[in-house]
Amino acid sequence: MRTVETGHPVQAFFGSWFEIEGMKETGYFLGYEVVRELAKRLDVRAIALLEDVEGHLRLILEQMCQDL
Repeated sequence: MRTVETGHPVQAFFGSWFEIEGMKETGYFLGYEVVRELAKRLDVRAIALLEDVEGHLRLILEQMCQDL
């Protein structure tokens, strides 16, 4: 989240060349988990048209961090 908060690009987080603790494609996995959480409350169309994306994602990511 520090990268996002500072406005730096996040492209380096995605892709098979980037690893976190030896695991590749972690950004895709994280995105999948976030969308899965959104899907508990919203249908696919509502997720695709979400206006306050940052607010929704921040809440989900903060909850995920607390659950660790």
